[in-house]
Amino acid sequence: MLNRIKMLRMLDIPVSDIRKILYEKEALTSVLNTHLLKIKEEENRLRQNYFLCEELIKMDMSVTDLSEEMLDKMISGKEEYIYQLERIKGQDRIQKIFDISKLIVCIVGGVIAVIMCVQLYLELCNTYMSASFKVITFVLGLILVVSILRIIVCNETK
Repeated sequence: MLNRIKMLRMLDIPVSDIRKILYEKEALTSVLNTHLLKIKEEENRLRQNYFLCEELIKMDMSVTDLSEEMLDKMISGKEEYIYQLERIKGQDRIQKIFDISKLIVCIVGGVIAVIMCVQLYLELCNTYMSASFKVITFVLGLILVVSILRIIVCNETK
C-alpha cells in the first residue's frame, strides 16, 4: 500500500486524489486522465514562458524598458506562434512518412527491375553469346551499375 502511495506521489498526484483512489471513491484512470490534462496545461504554460524568455533575451532590454502593452502583445503572439509550431510539426511528420513511403516504393521497384534484368541477361548470355562476349558485357554491366550507384550517392549527398 505504501509503495502505491509513493508511486502516485512521484507522479505528483495530490494527496486528496490518492485518498479518493484508495477509498475507491474515484477510479485510478479517471484521476490519471485529470492529472494528464493538468500536466498538458502546465506544459503549454511552460512553453509559452520559454518562448517569452527567448524573445526578451533577444531584445536585450532592462526591466524599466518593458511596458505592459508590449508584454501583452508578445504573450498573445506567442500563443499563435505555438499553435502554428504544433501544426507545422504535424505536417512535418506526415511529410516524413510520405517521403519514407516513396523511398520504399523506389527501392522495391529498383530491386525488382534489377532481378528481371539479371534474369534476362543470364538467359541471353547462355543462349546467344560466346565466352569472351559474356565477359565483355559483364564488365560493361558492372561499370553501368557502379556509375548509377555513384550518381545516386552524389545526388543524395547534395
